[in-house]
Amino acid sequence: MSKTAQVSEGQLKGHTGKTLKIPTAWIQENTEGNTFRIGSKRIFGLYPSYLRDQIHKQRLDKLWNPGQKKCLAKVTNDVEAFEASKSGETVQGKDKLSKDNLDAGLDLLMQMDKKIQASEAADVGPTFDLISYHNGTDWNIIIDNTDDGNLEKALKLRPFTVAQEYGKLTEMDNLNVSVNVHDNGQVVELVSICSSHGTHVASIAAANFPDDPNKNGLAPGAQIISVTIGDGRLGSMESGTALIRAMTFLMQRKEAGLPIDVINMSYGEHSQWSNAGKIGEMIGDIVNKYGIVWAVSAGNAGPALCTVGTPPDVFTNTMIGVGAYVSPEMMMSMYSAREKLPGTCYTWTSRGPTIDGDRGVTICAPGGAITSVPKFTNRGSQLMNGTSMACPHTAGALALLLSGLKQKDIKFSPFFVKRALMFSAKKLPSVCHYGQGHGLLQVEGAFEYMTQNTGCEDYNVRFALGCNGANKGIHLRDFYADKAVEVPIKVEPFFLDNENQCNDDKVNFNLR
Repeated sequence: MSKTAQVSEGQLKGHTGKTLKIPTAWIQENTEGNTFRIGSKRIFGLYPSYLRDQIHKQRLDKLWNPGQKKCLAKVTNDVEAFEASKSGETVQGKDKLSKDNLDAGLDLLMQMDKKIQASEAADVGPTFDLISYHNGTDWNIIIDNTDDGNLEKALKLRPFTVAQEYGKLTEMDNLNVSVNVHDNGQVVELVSICSSHGTHVASIAAANFPDDPNKNGLAPGAQIISVTIGDGRLGSMESGTALIRAMTFLMQRKEAGLPIDVINMSYGEHSQWSNAGKIGEMIGDIVNKYGIVWAVSAGNAGPALCTVGTPPDVFTNTMIGVGAYVSPEMMMSMYSAREKLPGTCYTWTSRGPTIDGDRGVTICAPGGAITSVPKFTNRGSQLMNGTSMACPHTAGALALLLSGLKQKDIKFSPFFVKRALMFSAKKLPSVCHYGQGHGLLQVEGAFEYMTQNTGCEDYNVRFALGCNGANKGIHLRDFYADKAVEVPIKVEPFFLDNENQCNDDKVNFNLR
């Protein structure tokens, strides 16, 4: 948005060359008078792949198919008329050139149609003009989603971080977008969603339906901040850059006195070096230094052992790794089970241990739900399952837990919360303990554990292990498993925000 344009007689030329009509009230409240910033955005870049395919087909029906069919019918009629006029004759000379030209036209039309019907990549989609101005208080961003350029009917938004405004991009796509403004107005960020995953996950944790509480999530009063790490250009996969930006944002909020209490991360995959790298270090800092409770999905790569993903397999084992559990009621209502079977872990939920000896999975929680999905799917709700669903179940329970602790003025830390979940979890009989972790989540049990142990000496302390080179535990593999091995163990306490902890507290800490 670094370019500007002047309004003349109530109009200006947008970045695409389209003439845009500017309401007089905007000129009056604009601190720059009749000078507006202009830019443009190719809208298909905001669409999830599912929506792009759907809109591509609608655009074909509206913009391509009528003209294509008309041209195809004309050339086909011309070919038939030519062949009828030359019936029984040998076509040569100029007549042959005319026939070849008709055949080439027919072939070209059919090839073009085949190409554009088969791939949405052949359709670049519409490009919308954007204009922006500052009214002395907020930036105002206008997205020209109109046909005639009358911006009074266009989508007008203020930054989401300021006003929490969002709106539907077009009636056709049903996709909600919001905006953020950077670099003193020179960059406008258009934010949409790249899949239905995040909405479903957020709804499990904190959906709020006052008129129908049966649709509520675990903590319907919780406040959600959505930090996007999925990239639509990568099929909604996260990137290292996005993760670092997200964690930097969390740190900045904490330092500004606006802390986030719980992180739900239903993302992750395998990493060749889980105990090295900047991202792993920052993940450790978020929990160990900034004191944020972090729940993360264990992954869906089971049932083999050592399939737990990254995270929770990172440098320090302070995250809460969540496996997926299926209850007898879930089996019957979601999967039409004919008989009631005992609750168990899903077969595909990832199992520990990690290579360096951590259990990997802390607890398990229900790993399936029927709840809200975005409007662009044209559905109200959908069944999804995975550890991605078990993790927000845990995050919602954690929101309830921390809310209760705050009401009772009980001090807590991520370490204390994780220990409470571990000690209060319900053991599942005949279920692999590397799949269930310490057992099934029990939020009331965790709350009772923390209220009974309030004021304990180690509420803000984690214990790091040194196990003959490994830093989480003992894992005997391959030829080590066939013989006795002696491993020296070193246990070292670390306080929350250890570097800034009072030295006297470190010296006086003594725990058996």
